[in-house]
Amino acid sequence: MNSLSPLLETNTDAKIMMRWWWFGPSITPDEIDRELGIMQAAGIGGVEIAFLYPVTTPTEESQFPTYEFLSPKFLEILQHAAQSAKKLGLIFDITLGSGWPYGGAHISQKHCAKKLVIQDLQIDAGVSEYTLPDLDEDTEIVAATLKGALVKSEGGRLFFEQALEETSPLRLLLSKPTNQAVKRAALGAAGPALDHYSKDALDAHLSTVAKPMLDVASQNIRAAFCDSLEVYNANWTSNFLEEFKSLRGYDLAEHLPQLMAAMQSDQDGAWHLECQLEDADTVHDLLHDYAQTLQELLEQKFLKPLQAFCVQHDVACRVQVYGVPPTSLSSYQYVDIPEGETTLGSSEICLPADWTELTPIRFAASAGKHYDKKIITGETWTRLHSPPYAATLLDMKAEADQFLLQGINQIIGHGWCQKPADGDPSQWLFYAAANFNEANPWHPALPELTQYLQRICSIMRRGEAIADVAIYLPDHDRMSNRTFSESKANLHHVNSLREHIGTELPKSLLAMGYNFDLIDDQILQETSRGKGLKNKIIILPSIIRIPLKTLEALQQYVEAGVWLVALNGIPTRAPGYLQQAVDSTAVAQLSHELFSSGKYHNAIACQSFNPAEFTSKVKPDVELQQQTPQIGYVHRKHAAADLYFFSNTSNQPITFSPKFRASCDTNHQVNAMSGKVIKNNADQIELQAFESIIVVRLADNKAIEAPQVLATTEALSHEMVLDQAWTLSFPVSGHSRALKKLQPWTDFSEYQSFSGEAVYSHSFNIKEAPKPEATVLLSFDDSIAQTPHRTQPDRRNTGFSVYLDSPIMDAAIVFINGKKVGTLFAPPYKVDITQAIVAGQNQLEIKVYNRLVNQLSHQVLYDFSAVHAQYGQRFDGIQDVESYRTESSGLKGTVKIQTYTGAL
Repeated sequence: MNSLSPLLETNTDAKIMMRWWWFGPSITPDEIDRELGIMQAAGIGGVEIAFLYPVTTPTEESQFPTYEFLSPKFLEILQHAAQSAKKLGLIFDITLGSGWPYGGAHISQKHCAKKLVIQDLQIDAGVSEYTLPDLDEDTEIVAATLKGALVKSEGGRLFFEQALEETSPLRLLLSKPTNQAVKRAALGAAGPALDHYSKDALDAHLSTVAKPMLDVASQNIRAAFCDSLEVYNANWTSNFLEEFKSLRGYDLAEHLPQLMAAMQSDQDGAWHLECQLEDADTVHDLLHDYAQTLQELLEQKFLKPLQAFCVQHDVACRVQVYGVPPTSLSSYQYVDIPEGETTLGSSEICLPADWTELTPIRFAASAGKHYDKKIITGETWTRLHSPPYAATLLDMKAEADQFLLQGINQIIGHGWCQKPADGDPSQWLFYAAANFNEANPWHPALPELTQYLQRICSIMRRGEAIADVAIYLPDHDRMSNRTFSESKANLHHVNSLREHIGTELPKSLLAMGYNFDLIDDQILQETSRGKGLKNKIIILPSIIRIPLKTLEALQQYVEAGVWLVALNGIPTRAPGYLQQAVDSTAVAQLSHELFSSGKYHNAIACQSFNPAEFTSKVKPDVELQQQTPQIGYVHRKHAAADLYFFSNTSNQPITFSPKFRASCDTNHQVNAMSGKVIKNNADQIELQAFESIIVVRLADNKAIEAPQVLATTEALSHEMVLDQAWTLSFPVSGHSRALKKLQPWTDFSEYQSFSGEAVYSHSFNIKEAPKPEATVLLSFDDSIAQTPHRTQPDRRNTGFSVYLDSPIMDAAIVFINGKKVGTLFAPPYKVDITQAIVAGQNQLEIKVYNRLVNQLSHQVLYDFSAVHAQYGQRFDGIQDVESYRTESSGLKGTVKIQTYTGAL
């Protein structure tokens, strides 16, 4: 007989981590030790320190001393934190800077981020030279054109070949600093964002900021971190034209008049291409090369040297590789620990949420898989259930499950606010996050969630991930439409790719039971020469431009039996100004040979996605038969077994019968929260709202040693309703009251502002102890789905919420006769009490924990005006604090003791 234990055991390094916000910084060694100890006890496996804005005033200095960023005292505190974390066995990562993006006072105008600006002027007749008015010394003229021809310039002066015969329009292309400052900077860390296309700028930052931190702490640091690339408007660098010529093989300066003439401004000042262009193909090819150069400069001048710096200091390089500047999927090759985050999807309401879309999480996970990265992290719970302290453990589980479904195998919680033991929680908080420190009343129940996430992340690292479909990213088509506009819509490449592909294709694939990866040219070309892709279908979504080498790699896969599907047209052009002249004919011919010659039966072109077309070619790994993707799964193929993680991402219970492509005699269902086997050889799966389960299919088709099976509801033999008197007590205050029935404590006006622990007590009598084969459950009512809604309809990013009316608000730890029997915060609200009950009188205690919002909604919140006056407004107002309100807290409904004939 086999045992599932080795397959389900948890890895210590798979525990969740927390982004640990240090405000000021204003933290002491004693506070560091206290908070790290609390995190360790809660099952948190490590921290990533983020150094942020002060939240205290000079009058509070004696109580909360603030140390200037990189000062000797700051470095001493950082060193202590690294050593303390090591003693506790905690992973320790740090951000190589303060706030984001990288930058600070050490960044000169030479090294700051830069942007392109197009400016139109009217030059009077008779003028042969012109001095530009109010030209800032930090502004450079990249090009000036008059009637489509370049005008000579020197400094701020323009020289025309002859005096102008008439008033004429002059168009300027200028390079200017973006003037973006580091966001949310700590004391002493404010300054400009650095130029991410310049290695000299990065070197200035690493030598001034990163090296001193690593010098004192690198022996205890796992990874150095770089947050999402939010270098707004950055689309230029001082030597761009020289770099362009080196990378692309021709001089872009000669073509600038053509590109400048092709652009027009809208009412918001953003630059777009003219609707009708006689030379449209050439313009798009030139713009493609401009965009590709931006991406490659980011890789060569920022990501690659950042990774080399980390290697030199013996720490891993962990980066969120997306945003502005634009990146590609293969940019992640220069990162040791890929990281993504969500909140960027287009869903009007996040239920089901972003896991069905092309999020940065999916990019990080796909790249991590292709580049054999052991650890793939996800910044989780950003803005979860706004306002701060409104999020529940169920909210946390539900959103984390979506990260797991996309391939993440370590959760980075966003985040843990540094807060003195007696500090005001409305003062010590990050302006845009849920906050998960011990100020949350439900903190005693947190270990149940952290253990669950550790278990699933451990499973997600075993074997290899199986995905039937690969979606080829339309990098070149999107690059060819990039203009000189500084707008985020123009420069954010991941968003642009998602807009091109849309939401219906990934949703349809997931609904049918196809998991998918994202791939790009470099990955395809590399795998065709060596390690092959494991995908059975490759989709080209509305692709026009594709490199010839990529198409040749796809031909090799088609010849190997992989299905190639072109949606809404087939590729016809090579990308880029020089390349299209050399390769476009070959691309068109090979594309025709693949899709239209009849030579390859497994290369097909469709005008739109047709599910039947797919299932007739390749049966899904797990056929789910759902209209919309609510049940998701991940398949990890292990030498000893196939491991499947299923999750219900909806707020409704769902029963389904997955049809596995591979046959297997043994099919074991494992409770994802406890790790215990609950069913053997059951084809049907029942999941409550946001419930998840593990299915193990053993390779040798043998049963498990001593299988434990939960009886079905048909085996219910006895039920007792606990509808007699209850006692509600509040340990902190010593208050208590008798209840005729279970009801929330917020039904009583005197407890509406209470946030903390309350105890519901009840005595019940059992005539005889349970029989050896029996299972006894304490069962609460089912949760009730609420209609998803948005409290702020004009905002997309208001944070994920489960929209569920639950009988436990918001977490409970259950005791029978003084013995802890379980923790409940998510459906199904049932706990096994078989081993705790005795014949005769039994005492039930349910310790219930709500959220901090009840307290915060009734207290005077901290006034940051003095902080802003002292340090400048380094952060916006705390998100949604005006919406604080009393939330229902406690227990409600009916509690039952149910006896089943089977054994758990």
